[in-house]
Amino acid sequence: MTTKEKQAERWLEAKMRLQDIRESINSESISYGELTELAGLAKQGYVEKDDAQLLEWAGVPESKYRKELS
Repeated sequence: MTTKEKQAERWLEAKMRLQDIRESINSESISYGELTELAGLAKQGYVEKDDAQLLEWAGVPESKYRKELS
């Protein structure tokens, strides 16, 4: 497997995991482990800059992501 293929696989896995975490948030059943995982994924840049819901739950200050959207 090439480096690009590995990167694409990691990106896809992260996006799928973010969707699982979003479902946990929406169903109000998110765990501390998922919150920690979400924060890590956000720091790694997997959360879209305009995804206020996930960024908020990841602990990213609103002023940071709102500024980037402006």
